[in-house]
Amino acid sequence: MTEPTQYVSVSLVGVTIKQHIGSGEMFPRALAPGLQVAALVTVTDDDFNGFLVEVEVVPDKGRLAARSVSVRQRPDGPPVTGEVIRSVPVAAFVRSAATVVERAEPVGDGVFQMLDAALTEQAADEYRQAGPTDRTLRAVAALYRLAYAVGDAPTKGVEQGLGLPRSTAGRWVAMARERGFLGQAEGPGKAGG
Repeated sequence: MTEPTQYVSVSLVGVTIKQHIGSGEMFPRALAPGLQVAALVTVTDDDFNGFLVEVEVVPDKGRLAARSVSVRQRPDGPPVTGEVIRSVPVAAFVRSAATVVERAEPVGDGVFQMLDAALTEQAADEYRQAGPTDRTLRAVAALYRLAYAVGDAPTKGVEQGLGLPRSTAGRWVAMARERGFLGQAEGPGKAGG
């Protein structure tokens, strides 16, 4: 007998994010080394320009990808048109799903604590003050992979996530590669990890 699927919801301004966790294919999946996400995340905006928009997001080869996009007419609302469908910022909905990605933080021999992949301001301050320690470089790798997963520039994701100057972010990404927390880049100016 399979367990029923559980739902974990997160609400942002006007947007609800629901993780489908539980039975069978719904267990969390590795998005990238050190990052995991539910096998299915549904991002819903019940009033996107007067329409109900729902985007199903799944992990796919190290990235978050839209599996389906649904645009529905609201009660007494205008009909769905091609123009309305084209106006849906699918990438923004996929990026919203990144708020439920978790990273594994080592806390002992083979023991990990799951934390939000995005850093709080306090955590970013602590990593910046500590400098490029192994713990900090693991966070650099997680931020890099998270930015890559949503289609953002990975080094810029590190820069913004930790509040670092661009040159420092680039240096710390290189150090994370040297210490084995990130794989090699696929070529000059190309992400890898």
